[in-house]
Amino acid sequence: LTLCIVFLFFPLLLNAQTDYFQLAKEYYNNHEYEKAFETYSAILKKEENLFKIYPDYLETLYQLKKYDEAEKTIKKCIKLKAPDNEYYRVD
Repeated sequence: LTLCIVFLFFPLLLNAQTDYFQLAKEYYNNHEYEKAFETYSAILKKEENLFKIYPDYLETLYQLKKYDEAEKTIKKCIKLKAPDNEYYRVD
């Protein structure tokens, strides 16, 4: 019974996560940076999501003048991904 429940709700969980990504991107594209920030913050409860939203999230932080948070984000990416990955060092 538990296994059936998991299989029934798993697609809904995946869809909800995708909706959050789409919603954040829509806010970002509409220059609604405060809303984008709130949505990205919810997405970032899972650390592995950082790399999926990194460029837009970082730009959102810049637009909101959250420079300390932007710096923490860059450092986290360097630490998590690879210290010698040039993509994260250029930001």
